[in-house]
Amino acid sequence: MMARPARRGLRWKTGETFSLRVKGDLWVLGQMLVSPFMLFFNRFERFAEGPKWQEPPHADEVLFPAAVTRQFLRFADLRRETLPGIDYTPPTAWIAYHHGGRKVILWPGTEHERSTLVLSQRPGGRLFEQHIGSGAGAPRPTLMAEIPLNDDATIDGHELDVIRLFPNLNERLYLCHIFGRNVDPEKDITFDRELPSEYRTYVDIRSQHGSLEDWGYGDMRPPT
Repeated sequence: MMARPARRGLRWKTGETFSLRVKGDLWVLGQMLVSPFMLFFNRFERFAEGPKWQEPPHADEVLFPAAVTRQFLRFADLRRETLPGIDYTPPTAWIAYHHGGRKVILWPGTEHERSTLVLSQRPGGRLFEQHIGSGAGAPRPTLMAEIPLNDDATIDGHELDVIRLFPNLNERLYLCHIFGRNVDPEKDITFDRELPSEYRTYVDIRSQHGSLEDWGYGDMRPPT
């Protein structure tokens, strides 16, 4: 088992790079944006003794930005890096859930059938304008009131306006590593897409089926 760092978490400093232990000995390189947003790069590496990156991140390696919760930061195994970050302009268009909620049955009729709650009254979402760091009272005009479920370009080209939790975000990053590109199980569930079998652990996490140990994150419990 990997040794724990003496101090977990980092003091937030916009523009600084960091390493996040994704799962096991797999690490990803990231950069702090305006709090609580982080930027992750498609730069994964396995390090048995902690991260030792040789090259700074590049603009063409951007994976996705994500807002994170205090719960995520409490669990996260983060290390500050001295590598220079990139000049990054955050997206200004985001996907929002439809108001309401519904229960969804995933993989019905199979041994992997799971029930989970989606905070959207129906499949899909809307596209709206949002500038991160602009404050809660800033206008958020609607750009597309209803994103068609078959509009893959819009769906895949924009991030969900959600605050990410542990270990959901870690598992999403792990899946990005597995697929070699940006994937988001949360968005695929929201838009009622067919889910690949690789999503089973994410679905178990989302439906609270099992424990951190079952999902591969038992060594990431925060110190008590």
